[in-house]
Amino acid sequence: MKPVVVLPKFFLSRIEFPNYRLLQGMWLSIETSGSEFVVSEPDLSLYGVGATIGEAIDEFVGMLIDLYDELSDSENVLSCSLRRQLEYLRSVITNQ
Repeated sequence: MKPVVVLPKFFLSRIEFPNYRLLQGMWLSIETSGSEFVVSEPDLSLYGVGATIGEAIDEFVGMLIDLYDELSDSENVLSCSLRRQLEYLRSVITNQ
């Protein structure tokens, strides 16, 4: 088993993704596992993995937007916990 190394947190202050923008920044955890970096946001149980920190952040942002879109599209049938996740997402990201 490869050791996990926890690195200092990263503040995500903006995203470069067409038609989306952050309303407020997010603190992300960064860890290494072997030769890969893992970027995560604990409140959402969401993560991105990559060979570099930049790639892991890019994957995280893609997952964040996918989750935002999926929950927004299903808003009328969400459970209470998923509705809370959507409310949190809407407080940090918007689709312009």
